[in-house]
Formats: sequence, C-alpha cells, structure tokens
Amino acid sequence: NSIMERIMEKRSAEGLPAKAIQWGAVGEVGLVADMAEDKIDMEIGGTLQQRISSCIQEMDRLMSCDAPIVASMVVAEKRAGGASKNIIEAVMNIMSIKDLKTVSMESTLADIGMDSLMAVEIKQVLERDFDLVLSPQDLRTLSFAKLLKLDEDRKKAETDRQQAEEEGFEIGMQMLLRNLGDEEHSDQTIMKLPTASDQGYPVLLIPGLEGVAGKVYGTLVEAINAPVYILQLMATLECDDVPSIVDLVIDDVCSKVFSGLKEYTIVAYSFGSLVAVEITKRLQAKGMRGKLLLLDGAPKFLKNLCFKQFRGSTADEEIQKILMFVITTIVFPNQPAEKVLQVMGAPSFDEQIEKLIELSKDQAQYSDEYTRRMTKALFRRLRMAAVLNLDEDQPLDLPIMLVRPSSISSSDIEEDYGLSNYTTGEISLRVVEGSHTSMLD
Repeated sequence: NSIMERIMEKRSAEGLPAKAIQWGAVGEVGLVADMAEDKIDMEIGGTLQQRISSCIQEMDRLMSCDAPIVASMVVAEKRAGGASKNIIEAVMNIMSIKDLKTVSMESTLADIGMDSLMAVEIKQVLERDFDLVLSPQDLRTLSFAKLLKLDEDRKKAETDRQQAEEEGFEIGMQMLLRNLGDEEHSDQTIMKLPTASDQGYPVLLIPGLEGVAGKVYGTLVEAINAPVYILQLMATLECDDVPSIVDLVIDDVCSKVFSGLKEYTIVAYSFGSLVAVEITKRLQAKGMRGKLLLLDGAPKFLKNLCFKQFRGSTADEEIQKILMFVITTIVFPNQPAEKVLQVMGAPSFDEQIEKLIELSKDQAQYSDEYTRRMTKALFRRLRMAAVLNLDEDQPLDLPIMLVRPSSISSSDIEEDYGLSNYTTGEISLRVVEGSHTSMLD
C-alpha cells in the first residue's frame, strides 16, 4: 500500500491521473466480516466497520477531489479520557463479548478466542489508554481476573495521586518546613554530630529549608561509621541567592570538614541540595573529587514544587502569604482558620510575623528574635528555589545518588528529578518507603 501511494504521489506531481483511497475496516468482506459476524458495532483501532453502501456513496467525492491520497473511515465515538475508561469493557469490546457472565474469569483471553489481530489491538489499547505495558508472554496468560486486578490497582493509584494533589500543603510546604531546629546551637556554622565511629572520611550533611540541625538529623546519622558534620545556615539569613550562601560558608567547609583532603562526600536534604550543588562546584574547582547523596532534593524538583505551591507566581506577596498560612496552620493545628484570619489580617509581612509571635506566646519553643529571623530566612530561601535558573549551571563531574520516597511530591518530573543535566557522572536512584518528611524517620 505504501509503495502504491508513493507511485500515486509521483504520478500526480507529473500531471498524470492518480488516486489511492485508504479505506477503514469494511464490515461485510474479508477478515473483519469473519471476526465481527453480525456485530457491526465492533471497534477496531478506534474505527467502526464501514458498510459497502457507504463506501460507494463516498466514491464519487473521493475520486473527484484533487488529492492523490484520500481516506474514508468511520471513527468510533470517543470516550471521556483513557483514565476513566474501564479496562474490562475495553477488552470486551475488542473481543466482541457482550456479557462477561458468558465467559470464565480465570480462562486466558487466548482460550476465550483472542486471535493475533485482537492481541495487537488489546496491547495497543492497554498501552495507550491505561499506561500498561505487557510482554507477549503476559498477554498470552492474561485473563479477565488479572485484568480486573490491574483495573483495581490502576484506580487505587489514580485515587492516591489525586489525594496527594489535594493534600498539596501537607506534602508541599509543610514538608519543606520540617522543623526549625535547635536554637541553642544554631549559630555554629559547622557542628559535629554524634555517630557510631569517628574513623574514616568525613561527611558533610546539609539540612533542608530550615538550615539548622533539628533532632531528626541526629537520629539519621547516629549509626554511621564516619564523622558527620552538619552545615547550619544561620549566618546566611540575609542572603538572597544560593551562591551568596556558599560564599559565607565555603571557608568553614574547607577548613573544618575537608581540610587536607582530596575527596569529599556531601549528603543534602531537600533545599540543602541547592547548597550542595554550589559547594560541589567550588570544591571541584579546587581539584577535589567527591560524591553527592541527595535526599529527595534537586534543583528542578524544588523549582517545580514551588511553582505548584505558589500557583506559578514568584511575587514576594504570594510566597509570603502561603508561607504564613502554612506556618500558622502548623502552630495552631486545632484552630487554623481562626488564627490564619488574625495573622493574615496584618497589613505587611513584618506585621504578620509579629502577630504570629503574639498569638503563639503560650506555646513558643523559640525566642521572638529567632522566630523573626527564621521566618524571613524561610521566605528568602523559598524565593531562591522559585526563581532558580535551571539553564545556567555547568555540569558537574561526579556520581550522584538520589534517594527518593515512594510517595513523591511532584508527579510531573523525571525519575531522576532532572539530575542527569547536572553531572557527567553516573546517576543512581534508590526509592525508600514514606513521604518527603517521613523518609528521614
């Protein structure tokens, strides 16, 4: 057919008579007629069978038009999206089964009557409409019982995804605000954490958005057989971009963690991955070699997350509004609406912070000044992630391992969070149970 159509096109270009008609399935002749018997509504490849009488009616119009290649087919009625369609119904339709009770649920489709043409159609429908890729062996052993299980699993996954989207704050902003750390020791830029052994090469740990050593990090590293130092960012509260943060801490990192060494290992969580990438650039420029372990963090991942949370806006007012909303609901979980109205009623960001401090006096874990400084730092760091330029970075030259939770916070991103654009080294991926917050527990 393709060869004949190319001949028709060449003849037409030379001014000679030429016509090729691409007919869809014709219901009263050939293989389709044998398959369909009296079931004229059988759908094949998204089309219904066309009657011979219909073909004859269209013939004059097709022959009289100028185009050398024309087509005539009956397009089947489109259903409302593949995600909502039932797998069982789709396969029954292909196999012309009107009532599921007439077949055995445990029998394979091949035993019920699936031929090679049906098998191809079923495979295409499952891949196109349901994102299910089956091997030829899987297809041969497929039964309606297995299809029912696949359908249930698909619906559960879709429900879980929708629930995750609806719980955007819980898995979004709240996951960034893991905790605000230990105020007493927060001014130490480099702080050593207790580990199982002080032998071996040191590890630099960079916390999340809060930038301080919360209790969760101590628990995380207590079984590690190497010295672990955590980088705290209290000295960088006024910084407005990641390079400025690293400018203020790189000397401490080099002198107190990696002094005299040619190799380094950095572990970073969430927002800390942005700082880790920038530190790695500086160490690489010094001729050092290293490894990077990122705990559910990467530049593209964080930018995507902020884009969703801030509804695509990078305006200060939008970021501040959502930040204060989330902090208030965390501080007052039992009366969020009432407290949010009081806090958000203040006319400026600074006044909203003061109102929050006033309302939380009875349960304050931190000093007023610490709360002020930390809240403003959280805003600046969120803005850093929101306005991040993903195109300006030169690739690193080191292996990166990404540890990602099974419950992901951003579904529209590559499996490696786009990290393959950040290094010429190997990217490895490990998935652990939990969410962005619970994976550290």
